[in-house]
Amino acid sequence: MGPMDSPQIGAYRSLWLDCFHASLEVERQATWLYNLTTVCYHALYLPLLYVTFLADFFQEEDMLLENVYYSEMKDAGFFDADWD
Repeated sequence: MGPMDSPQIGAYRSLWLDCFHASLEVERQATWLYNLTTVCYHALYLPLLYVTFLADFFQEEDMLLENVYYSEMKDAGFFDADWD
């Protein structure tokens, strides 16, 4: 019997394998949660960004108001220097 075949080494090896197997089991159980979180994040990121910041920007009233501002500035000659 060699030095690596002693009962104490075998017990340590068995304990290490049990811990390794348990960590793989925990990792396997946590993987589905990580995958679900990743899918939800990528699926909901753009709609949430739109609702939070861009919904007001794309309202038609604001665009019409900006057209009014632009036409008033154009009538006042604000952009005449740009065409010279």
